[in-house]
Amino acid sequence: ANPDLSAAVWAYLRVGIPSKYTAIACSAVDNTIDVDATGVLQQLIARMDTLTPYDEGFSNVQSLKSLSESLAKELMMYGALAGELVLDSSRMPMKIQPVSVPTITFKPDGKGLRPFQKVGQEEIDLDVPTFIMISLDQDLLDAYSSSPLETAIKPVIFKEDFANDIHRIIKKVIHPRQKVKIDEKQFRSTLSSDIVNDTDKANAALTELISEIETKLSGLNPEDAL
Repeated sequence: ANPDLSAAVWAYLRVGIPSKYTAIACSAVDNTIDVDATGVLQQLIARMDTLTPYDEGFSNVQSLKSLSESLAKELMMYGALAGELVLDSSRMPMKIQPVSVPTITFKPDGKGLRPFQKVGQEEIDLDVPTFIMISLDQDLLDAYSSSPLETAIKPVIFKEDFANDIHRIIKKVIHPRQKVKIDEKQFRSTLSSDIVNDTDKANAALTELISEIETKLSGLNPEDAL
């Protein structure tokens, strides 16, 4: 909701996600380029960037560009990103399904931390080889990542509070500027004879009237008229 913070996130995403990229497959043994594997990789990328047949109805398969935008925003908002590689019936990669980081919890299982995704009251075990989670500047003493935007929370709240205070001051002080004049002669004509002839009672009645007017003015809204 904060314009500056929103613009910062948008700028990070636009700069951090390139419009073009190069994908190659390398040998796990000596890190040399594997020509045949690179060809297969290009086919998998083309498959992921292509929508499924329209006759199957709606498809939520994202292109790698759209997927990168969703995951990069998760990285900015929560300090981590996660996804699951979905395989088809022949065990070939079909798509990458992003998983929202706030839905992921960790539980110790004796060997380490085991990830689960909590959806409503159901917990889905994510301790599978096709699930991947990457954290940014992860604290080694904490299982959960922290957003790089956390430091912006305090100044954003301060700025919003300050803007609201200025807004209220303008509405209450600068805009109204009402001045009230009391016609004392007309006011005294409305008093009973016993009060008019008693100076103390007349002054007390006038003071009470002034107090009522001040209360009325202080309670006015900017849209109210006199």
